[in-house]
Amino acid sequence: MAEENTSGWNKLKNWFKAEEEPGRDLVIKNCYFKSQAEVAGETLVLNGAGLRSIEGEEIYSVGLYLPTKTTRADTAKALLGARRVTLYILKADFIPSLRNGIQMNTNETSQEFIKEEQAQIEELMERIGSFAAGDKVDIDWLPRKGTSVKVNGKVVKDRIRGKAIYDAIMFIWLGNHALEASLKDSLLHV
Repeated sequence: MAEENTSGWNKLKNWFKAEEEPGRDLVIKNCYFKSQAEVAGETLVLNGAGLRSIEGEEIYSVGLYLPTKTTRADTAKALLGARRVTLYILKADFIPSLRNGIQMNTNETSQEFIKEEQAQIEELMERIGSFAAGDKVDIDWLPRKGTSVKVNGKVVKDRIRGKAIYDAIMFIWLGNHALEASLKDSLLHV
């Protein structure tokens, strides 16, 4: 019997039991990612979504919304307009992942440049406290305004200035040293 020739995305899709069709929502571990999101008056498209796990423990599902679909991390960073990263918490403490991901994917000069903004985001996450399973966190980039963070639809921090911090957060999952290669592929729909 010939082995089925399946792309990496199809293997991931089957493994996560994700259902996807163009223009349709994506479901991963009972977390629903709509095919489009409205951010700052712009309609963004779901570029991809996946599941973050550590040593077999499912931590969160994450979706990436961009102005247009891309399979390239550098293009995702360079696109003009709003962006959104949506996390559905399954079980997690987000701060160590955030800090570790930024350190692994941002050079020292950039880390120094964004340290105030990173401290604001870390302080915000500490203030929010522990996330409960099912909590939804939206991290939005709003052109000319900055980064905005919502938890369960409520704005908890608005206007963290500077696109560099948003790019650093996005590259936790898309960078050369992304937290999980298969998750990077899922977000970039490779």
